[in-house]
Amino acid sequence: VSGDLIKLIKFSSLLGIARGLTALASRLDVLMIISLRGPTEAGIYATASRIIAIYPLLSGSFGTVIAPRLSILTETKILKEFMLKVVMGTIGLISTVFILIIFAKPFMLLLFPQKGAEAISVFQLLLVSMIFFVGSLPAVSLAIYYLKKPHILTINSVLQLIVVFFGNLIFIPKFGRFGASYSLIIAYSITLFSTSALTLFYLKKKHP
Repeated sequence: VSGDLIKLIKFSSLLGIARGLTALASRLDVLMIISLRGPTEAGIYATASRIIAIYPLLSGSFGTVIAPRLSILTETKILKEFMLKVVMGTIGLISTVFILIIFAKPFMLLLFPQKGAEAISVFQLLLVSMIFFVGSLPAVSLAIYYLKKPHILTINSVLQLIVVFFGNLIFIPKFGRFGASYSLIIAYSITLFSTSALTLFYLKKKHP
């Protein structure tokens, strides 16, 4: 029992660290824009980012739904079939991102008639970052719930925080509210590929 408890604590602590670092990285943008460019730029950025926050929530909910099934799978064939469904669901979620990118202008003006126009370009850039964020869902789910390797998420959360922080320092003074969007695009794309690579590495070790 004590061994299982230690494993549970280790698993939960690594996962908690990863979630905390990801949350910190997602809040650095507004704080750094205020510090480096002022409240006006931060306000425009925040208008767009408030809507974007729905995608991390949807991804988290999707991950919670598939977690119980992934955690008990043992047969490779069934795993492949289930992951195909997860990938298809992820593609469906990403398709809504593309739709919003196309209809960003009427969507933003409908929600924010007074100040939505200035936030349209930022909104589209943040949507691009969400393509990579949502795209990492299959690899993240495999790493946590099937492979039981939460340290993959922790490593990538540390990397994400570093990229966002230094990216903001470089891009925000130069590009203002757009700079934080560029940092998120770079951070999420890097973590997508690194998470996928690490998950594939451990998956091959588990199933040579």
